[in-house]
Amino acid sequence: MESAKTQKPLALKPGDAIAVVAPASAPVTGPLKEGLGLLESWGYEVCPVGLEDAGDEYLSGEDSVRTARYLAALGDQRFKAVWFARGGYGSVRVLAHLRAHGLGDYPQRVPPLVVGFSDVSLLLASLSQRAGWACLHGPNVTTLARMSEKWQTELRRQLGGGYVPGVSGLEEVVGGTGEGPLLVMNLCILCSVIGTPLAPDLRGRLLVLEDVSESPYRLDRLFMQLSLSRDFGRLAGLILGDLDGGWRSSRLRKTVTELCQGAGISCAFGAPLGHGVQQRTLPLGLRARLDVAAGTLDILEPLFGP
Repeated sequence: MESAKTQKPLALKPGDAIAVVAPASAPVTGPLKEGLGLLESWGYEVCPVGLEDAGDEYLSGEDSVRTARYLAALGDQRFKAVWFARGGYGSVRVLAHLRAHGLGDYPQRVPPLVVGFSDVSLLLASLSQRAGWACLHGPNVTTLARMSEKWQTELRRQLGGGYVPGVSGLEEVVGGTGEGPLLVMNLCILCSVIGTPLAPDLRGRLLVLEDVSESPYRLDRLFMQLSLSRDFGRLAGLILGDLDGGWRSSRLRKTVTELCQGAGISCAFGAPLGHGVQQRTLPLGLRARLDVAAGTLDILEPLFGP
């Protein structure tokens, strides 16, 4: 996946329109309603795109339909943000559909602020690296209401142009420092495209990973797969978020330590992001600096443009 020059969105203002799209799985009604209501209470005009008839078993519709709605939301100038309704599964099918039908060029516009995580982190990576859009790895609409009040307040401040904070209190896995553009993804989703044309570029990136519902041996297998990829050793650093209890495994910790030491990669654990109530938003595409000894990940440039 080729990288493009970073283009930054504008900060959101009260009354701005936000498109809510479901390019992966169909959103669950209750959590979706709660998330939409929360965004409306923050003063935004919330515009669901095709959610009323979304549903094709584990997908929110046929690939062509989901892709068309996704591209339409990205290209509509009235939307100042595009927020993903849910993760689940389906983003790889959207990118494959774009590739198969020659739809790889993203709209030429001042980019909207695109927000989401989990399965749709693959779409964020594509927007960040192929189109150059700075995006936010943050809650999907269906997980927005279950975030702790602390992170909701921080997110709301960020949307309006407040400083996007880094992370402190990280635990050392392999010491050192690293600097480069942030790439924030779900581990399983990243590994599902490693070695394919849809894989994001790892070279020089500070890679932040999270995952959920994976036992330690499955996480071990995913990290082994990642370590065997061509550009793993060219990462600027590795930061681990919530692994849903998997980090309690001493064997898994030993595996990750050995892999990073062997590749000469600085690594830290404890970033407060994942599938739980702890969900700090982090930008994709912005330069950041990891200092393992200090336990910090600092964001070195603003998220929003003028």
